[in-house]
Amino acid sequence: MKAFSAALGAGMAAVLLFGCTDGDFPEEMYPEPEEIAVSAAQYDESEISELLENFQSNTRTENSEPEPQEDAEIKERNPQKRPSDVNVNVDEETGEMPEPDAEKAGCFDVPYISQTDYPTGCELVSASMLLAYYGIEIEPGELIDGGYVAAAEFAEDPENPGVVYGGNPNYSYIGDPRDENGFGCYSGAIADGLERLLEGKYFDAANLTGKSLDYICEFYLDLGEPVVVWISLNMEPLQYREGAEWTIKETGEKFQWLSNEHCVVLVGRDENYYYFNDPTNGKNFPYERELTEKRFEEMGCQAVTIRPWG
Repeated sequence: MKAFSAALGAGMAAVLLFGCTDGDFPEEMYPEPEEIAVSAAQYDESEISELLENFQSNTRTENSEPEPQEDAEIKERNPQKRPSDVNVNVDEETGEMPEPDAEKAGCFDVPYISQTDYPTGCELVSASMLLAYYGIEIEPGELIDGGYVAAAEFAEDPENPGVVYGGNPNYSYIGDPRDENGFGCYSGAIADGLERLLEGKYFDAANLTGKSLDYICEFYLDLGEPVVVWISLNMEPLQYREGAEWTIKETGEKFQWLSNEHCVVLVGRDENYYYFNDPTNGKNFPYERELTEKRFEEMGCQAVTIRPWG
């Protein structure tokens, strides 16, 4: 996988300025590519911290200075914080992290689906697992083929060679989920697709984007409702793939895809871990809590679920 760049650190700082809240999250989640083309090797940690502080200062207007408490929260979620720096609850006798125990954590028995047949379709696979939990059986590919989740292809501008138009992943799945060169989609596209599918089925889709994991767990997971969330593949640092950019035709904005974006179903938690049905790694797969929260925030706090009526 490509080396993590300071470019990503600066880009994700922009995401963390908004943080995970109880409100809506803006669609413009990522910076322009030219803002992030700098190598982490050029900086030490103190210089990176200074860059982030400068970036945050430059993005605030005179009338939008955050409250001191919010600024402190941003620093706590510094995207340059390495996984090895994350505090975890360790066993007092052994000094080691307790082994994950999905059964003790009370993970929901969400039917598991691998993404083997959908190498870039983790979002569709996760949505299918969520639906299956409520007894609604549908193949991941049918979410696209049946027109529930909108799909967008690429097209070159005939009048401007080299300009490639593509869709907005907040509204459409980009590419082909059965193709290793496909891309994916964000929470808005999945929420819209679930709404279309669930019409008249006594369920509602709920787009929880912008909510914190604590909020999602308290008001959904702890009440017996699994949730689809966006993280990174294997919890690795998020990366930009060279050449994975296009122009959104409706707006003329340039968009750059995060190559190791990933989507999973949250099925349980305990003091040290979150547990997921991970389309690439298996059923009830554990990830450390603080690292999970970090990647979740870096992906813009995106989450979707469905709720039975009544």
